[in-house]
Amino acid sequence: MDDGFMPGVFLQTVFLFAFLNAFLILGISFRSLFGWIEQKRLHEQLEKQNLQSELALLRMQLNPHFLFNTLHNIDALIKENQDKASLSLIKLSDIMRYMLRVCQSDNVPLDKEIEHIKNYISLEKLRLKNPDFLKFGLYGDCSGIKIAPMLFIPFIENAFKHSVDSDCENGVSIELII
Repeated sequence: MDDGFMPGVFLQTVFLFAFLNAFLILGISFRSLFGWIEQKRLHEQLEKQNLQSELALLRMQLNPHFLFNTLHNIDALIKENQDKASLSLIKLSDIMRYMLRVCQSDNVPLDKEIEHIKNYISLEKLRLKNPDFLKFGLYGDCSGIKIAPMLFIPFIENAFKHSVDSDCENGVSIELII
């Protein structure tokens, strides 16, 4: 009685089917793993680009309120002290030049950033009645050091923006220790 059943062929077929399924599962797993790695790489790249865009936007911000106040103060100075008005215009020009040219790179020399801060402070001082309201100190050697541009300006802007009583002494104290 021969029913045509051959155990060897059956086992070979089962083994081949199991091998193909394992190979298929392994292939799908590798493809999924590589797809996940590629998605993670793209996500990290997008996060990096987003961070760079946010940093570029921050660098390019010039507070319009500061600009209008400075122009108004310089206009008032033109009648009182033309030399001081001229010097203030030069400082405003230096600030804008710094923002448009120097801040395009990821890192700037610290001495350039400090010069920018000093220009900003001198323009803010134009609107102050009390010259002793602001204390600025710089300690240490900044040569050869590079930092991200416009890093400190938001803090300094906020110090002036949120200072209430400009008649007091040392209302704003800025110290840079290197």
